[in-house]
Amino acid sequence: MVSGNIPLHKDRGLDPHMTYCTRCKGDAEELTIGHVKEVTFPDGKVAYYNVGNLTKLIDDIKRNGGPDYGRYGHQTRDVEEREKLPASQPCNKCKEEMKAHMKLVAEGGVYWKCKMCSYEGIVKPGTELAKHVRKEMKIEPPKPCGLMFQKCDEHPGINEHPMHSGRKDKEVDK
Repeated sequence: MVSGNIPLHKDRGLDPHMTYCTRCKGDAEELTIGHVKEVTFPDGKVAYYNVGNLTKLIDDIKRNGGPDYGRYGHQTRDVEEREKLPASQPCNKCKEEMKAHMKLVAEGGVYWKCKMCSYEGIVKPGTELAKHVRKEMKIEPPKPCGLMFQKCDEHPGINEHPMHSGRKDKEVDK
């Protein structure tokens, strides 16, 4: 059943869902309404959509440079009643942190991220590592630059990442 443009769930009506920040996994400031489904595509990627909008979702992915998933070969499921969904943007705390990191990188710092666990942070400006990375990459401030760690044991804060235990990112003082 649809009310205006909001697809209603047959048992739960508007079916609201709280959201979480995909960066820190904390609570986000968004609330979804309408009957929501999860789709898992053949390559393992997961997305969420309101009932009746799967074709639009697939077309939007393709239009934005993503793969053409076609109309078949993916699995869908109803999102459970109290299941939290990923927010469309970072929470306010993460936005502020990202803004502070952007400022430090413009001052000579370097972004970093782990390929294995997606933990991220910055190397503070003026540190030997930041100077070395910028020199090797031939990128002067305020232009941004970054480095990718291949394994978790290569980066700082390994015991603080949510995948490993607690927080989500850290500044490097070395």
